Amino acid sequence: MLRLRTFLRGAAMALSLLALGAAPAMGAAQKFLRMPDVRQVGEDGAGIAALQAVFAYYGLDGRQDVLRQRLTERGSSPNDFRQIVRVANEYGLKATVMSKMTEQQLRDQISKGFPVIVAVQAWIEGGGTRSITDWARRKENGHWLVALGYDDMAFYFEDPAIFGIGAIRRDVMPFRWHDYDAKGNRLEHVGIVVEGPSPGRYDPSIAVPID
Repeated sequence: MLRLRTFLRGAAMALSLLALGAAPAMGAAQKFLRMPDVRQVGEDGAGIAALQAVFAYYGLDGRQDVLRQRLTERGSSPNDFRQIVRVANEYGLKATVMSKMTEQQLRDQISKGFPVIVAVQAWIEGGGTRSITDWARRKENGHWLVALGYDDMAFYFEDPAIFGIGAIRRDVMPFRWHDYDAKGNRLEHVGIVVEGPSPGRYDPSIAVPID
């Protein structure tokens, strides 16, 4: 598994590829949580994979097929934030939904060692534009990410849609940080703060015996 230095190189590359203008080189991350890289299965798998990454961060085993079953057992979408909170709590973590969360609150939780699952607009397909105004109005591209780091220019995420670390510039983040639930209610700056043993138990330098 890659170490922090490699994570930061990947984050800097992702930042340079952001659509809204050229970005300056990334400075040293002020906080960065070590978390395993995951990849979602299926178009509706972001919430499942995000939860899996958080579980692994805290040393919990959660296969995506099992988590899908748990998240949907009450007839809801696997991306329903209420079910994500429920399942996280059933596994012994403390998951709390924060609405209209500020960037400072997001930074504070990361600094405490708590990953935050956030709902944003991301990965526009085709020729869709990506101006700040377009991001603020967009409804169709909701996506779950796990916030795990920040510096003066960007927030960094475990993104289930890609391998490696994703980045969103801080000046763009407020306009992308929203989604809609199944009833059409706008989720404004929603973050699921997941507390557990802090710091997280994930350590890529430790080899696990294969029985």
